[in-house]
Amino acid sequence: SMGRSKTNLCSLCVTGGGGCALATLGMFSIVVFTGKQDELEQLDPNSDFVLLPEPCIIDEVTITKESSKSCANKGGCTPDCNITSTAWFRSQDVQYQSEAHRKRYRGDECADVGSYALKGVATGDEVSCWEPVEFPLSDRYLCGNPKCIKIFNPTQEVEQQQEENDTAIRNSIIVLVVGMLGCCCLFPLAWMRGQDKYTVRNVRENLCQTLAFRTWKPAHEPWE
Repeated sequence: SMGRSKTNLCSLCVTGGGGCALATLGMFSIVVFTGKQDELEQLDPNSDFVLLPEPCIIDEVTITKESSKSCANKGGCTPDCNITSTAWFRSQDVQYQSEAHRKRYRGDECADVGSYALKGVATGDEVSCWEPVEFPLSDRYLCGNPKCIKIFNPTQEVEQQQEENDTAIRNSIIVLVVGMLGCCCLFPLAWMRGQDKYTVRNVRENLCQTLAFRTWKPAHEPWE
């Protein structure tokens, strides 16, 4: 039983330490994503980009795939498909490359690459395109070429980045809360299990006396 108690105590300490590390990671992530959110909110795509008078022509759409496995589920590992799509297009007889669009399809083995084409973009299509009003541009804009000629609406791209960043902030808050619960609850529990009953009882009695002393007030102040 002594060995089992020590093992349980060690497990509590390790879990508590992991909780503290998780809380630190959550706090750091919140700071990073909150800073990114501030930068995204300062962007003004309607002022930074202008719609070109002539449409762009899609020359080619390239799609690359990479299979991976996700083992986060309790049911075991599931196959995932990581897709990267890029378009080559022409504007005024000059060819440009679009920014890469990446997406993960969970539970998919990348069987059919053709079904993952960019939404609304196919070879031979004439599409709207935008160019920057002036340089330099914010690094938060996604550019696939030095002139940052875009075939995807920059306003919609910024809105999508904001949605993804909001999700990241919410997930970071969850990580922070879970980590704090592990750090603040398991460490004290491990300490109490590591002490004898007499020591724990003394700590409780001293705590109660301290709280009672701080909340007690005399009926009349001595100088009244």
